[in-house]
Amino acid sequence: MGILSSKKDQHEKRQVALGHFLFNVVTFLIVLPIYPLIYKNLFMILGADASPVLLLALFHTLYNVILAAVCLPFLQPIIRVLNKIFPAPKNTLGLLIEHIDPYNTEELLAALITDTGTLLEKTRVYSRSIWRLE
Repeated sequence: MGILSSKKDQHEKRQVALGHFLFNVVTFLIVLPIYPLIYKNLFMILGADASPVLLLALFHTLYNVILAAVCLPFLQPIIRVLNKIFPAPKNTLGLLIEHIDPYNTEELLAALITDTGTLLEKTRVYSRSIWRLE
């Protein structure tokens, strides 16, 4: 949850968290009915006296690999849904400097001067609206 509290790129972090949660829920619901069969086959493969830790590790590895392969064809639709639920924020500043090659110093300086003026104007308008001067 600490990762989700960050302000920068919060929409992407929420998309990942929700996608992971949905993956876990769906795969759990898929595996639940066939769990006894998997459990029996693991004992058959490793033997009746197999270590519980080894059984758990093998089950978890197989669970993740097989269900990731099953969910792979649905990745693009899931991404579209997650993008609709948590869309990327629009950049309302529209800074020129974001689109300039950092090695082109002349264009960079001109964009920086223009962007500084734009930001000062937006700050002035915002401050006046807060104090209800307009």
